[in-house]
Amino acid sequence: THVGDLAFETSSDRLRIRCMFKIGITGGIGCGKSTVCKMMEERGIPVFYADPEAQVILNTDPVVQEKVKALLGDAAYVNGVLDRKVVGGIVFGDKEKLEGLNEIMRPAVRLRFDQWANAQNAPYVLMESAILIENGGHRFMDHTIVVTAPKEIRLERAMMRDGAKREQIEARMAAQMNEEELIEFAHSIIVNNGTVETLRPQVAELYTYLDEVVGTQG
Repeated sequence: THVGDLAFETSSDRLRIRCMFKIGITGGIGCGKSTVCKMMEERGIPVFYADPEAQVILNTDPVVQEKVKALLGDAAYVNGVLDRKVVGGIVFGDKEKLEGLNEIMRPAVRLRFDQWANAQNAPYVLMESAILIENGGHRFMDHTIVVTAPKEIRLERAMMRDGAKREQIEARMAAQMNEEELIEFAHSIIVNNGTVETLRPQVAELYTYLDEVVGTQG
């Protein structure tokens, strides 16, 4: 049974109560949110990377696989593995199919995250997700961090990282919420407009701040 962020697990001889402070971190392509997460991991904070986990679920969860096939057809899978090119071709430009896929994945990823979070031994956990706000995941978090950077810097980072053309990255940016919208949901903001070394002091300050926030909640 779930009441807020408290999970009650009953058995014949005990009642166990878990309360894990959950923090979401998001931002547009090329903002550097994964770099922030890696720095937090270096400080001992567990991070759940939602996008890779979603791919694992799509390829291993038989219930999810059947729902995806019912929505997109058997061609969505080849030898039990999601054909991302085929799926992309189906959902790109088809808002109903895309939303249908999101409806399948939202609860599956959330369940996996809750199971993972309850198994951690830390003052709090992070969930990194590119679509945390769009999918409503922030509503299940106690705190939301948004990582920002100027558009041109984000473009350059993403092109270098993905080996993609400018037009491809701009198209992906256009499909995401803009930073002004994301910031409206933020409790904390990281401005990643420099190098990794200029980012570190901000992450250190964030770590100290979150330690205080979680302490006051405890």
